[in-house]
Order: sequence, then C-alpha cells, then structure tokens
Amino acid sequence: MLGLDWIRKNSDQPFFCFLLLNDTHEPTMPKRRFFTPYLDVPATDNQLRELVRWGNLGKTVCAESLAIKKALYAGAVASVDSAIGKMSETLADWKLADKTITTVFSDHGEEFHDHITESMKWAHDPRDINGIGHGHSMFNELLHVPWIASGPGVPSQKIMNPVSLCNFAPTVCHWLDVDAMPQPKVAMPEFAGSAKPEDRMILSQEIAYGPDLKSVRHGSWKLVAKSDGTALALYNLDSDPNEKIDLRDEQPEIVENLVEFVKKWSEQDKDNDSKWDINDRIRKQLEDLGYA
Repeated sequence: MLGLDWIRKNSDQPFFCFLLLNDTHEPTMPKRRFFTPYLDVPATDNQLRELVRWGNLGKTVCAESLAIKKALYAGAVASVDSAIGKMSETLADWKLADKTITTVFSDHGEEFHDHITESMKWAHDPRDINGIGHGHSMFNELLHVPWIASGPGVPSQKIMNPVSLCNFAPTVCHWLDVDAMPQPKVAMPEFAGSAKPEDRMILSQEIAYGPDLKSVRHGSWKLVAKSDGTALALYNLDSDPNEKIDLRDEQPEIVENLVEFVKKWSEQDKDNDSKWDINDRIRKQLEDLGYA
C-alpha cells in the first residue's frame, strides 16, 4: 500500500497522511474473495462486468441485477475494511499506533432502490437513472455515513447525535491540540462545548446531476428542497427513520421555517461562487480525482 510506504519514510517526524480508498466507487469490481460471501444468486462473468457501473443497471432494475450489484458493493466495502485493518496492524507493528490518530469517514453512501418512487416522481436526474447509486437524492442512505476514530486524545465513546463532516477537521485539530483551522472553529459539540445538538442545523447538498438539491436537518425534522426553496419532502426522523412519510401538508410552519433557511443558504452559495478562483493546480487535482 503506497500510503504505508509513505508513512514509513516520514514517521520520524509529525505527519499527516490522507488515503483515498476508492474501491466503493464505480467501477465496483472487488476481488472475488470479497464479494462471493454476499452473492445469493448465480452471476456470470458477463453480468459481473455489466454491473460494475451504476448506470448499466438501466431505467428499470430486476431483482437479480440488484442482488448482484449489492453483493459487489458489499464486497467493495469489505475490501476497504481489509485494507484499513492491514494498515492498523502495520502501524501497531511499527510502534506508531499509540501516537497516531487514525480516522475513517466517507463522503456519501449509495442507494439501492430504497426511494425509487420518490426518485421517479421528482425526475431529478437527467441521465434517467432513478433510485440507484448516488448523485440525485438527499435520503439518509446517502447522507448517514460512518466516522470512526482512534488514537491518543480520542475519547472512548459513541456519539449518536447527528454531526456534519464540516466538523471533521476542526475536531481532529481539537484532539491534537493544534490551532490549524480558520475561524470560526466548528469542532464536534460533544468535544468542544459548542451548540447543543437540538440547536444544530445539519446541512447537505447535491450538485452532481440536474438542479441542485439541499437538505436541512434540525432536531428530528428533515427538509429536502430544491435550491430555490421548493419543498420536496419533510420527514420526522424520530418517528420515521426510513423517510417514507412526507409531512409537508401536516407541518406547514416547520416547512416554512426550513424553506426560508434554504433560500438564505442558496443566496450565500451564489455569493461564495463568485469568490472562487480555481487555479490550474487545483483544477488538475480535481481532474485526477475524477471530479472535473
């Protein structure tokens, strides 16, 4: 693993190493030993090759294809887990585990027809791909991602309250007791004593395909809306964690308050867009990652 080689060469001084484990992104084709345990239906080599990309599932997805794709994805996650395990064991062998913070997080999850009805109703994705993969919805199968950390200074506790990935870097700096983040600091409230969980706004947005979508979570309420403030759905995640019951009509006041927040957020986005100046180096880095 290239990351381990780099760490070995630089571990005689403070270091920061970011490893992008892209196995779960398409093409999703892990080694057979990783996905075979999850494969409950027969799959030919041709089927496996066809299903390494989300778009190849097509507009309608049969149960067999969906089962194969789920197995491939589970195998890809298992391969990432194996790589992380190897890295952790190697850090321990090198006597670095006790003085290195290791943290794992994801940028998003994937959906497997969890909300196909809503996806087709909203007709959001111009590629005509509905309810599969990512890039076209704001449901929790995409937004609820893991964040795991261990090492010196990391509290031994499980946080159940929702947090944002925007809290990630400031929280790590807080654990390291370094002042490396621009103001304002937004370390996780549980560790830094900032806003109470019930007062916190958790923001997410989707800008990959079609019109931008945004979601705002405040307490148990979650609004999904277009950037212009058009409300698409309102869910109470305490009573409806799977986001199946749209409560827009029953809770007009909550919708109005959260829509107003979305509109202000979108206006800020417009202001910030005009300030971005992406130079050639950053553009090349984005291209190398497949995002430009």
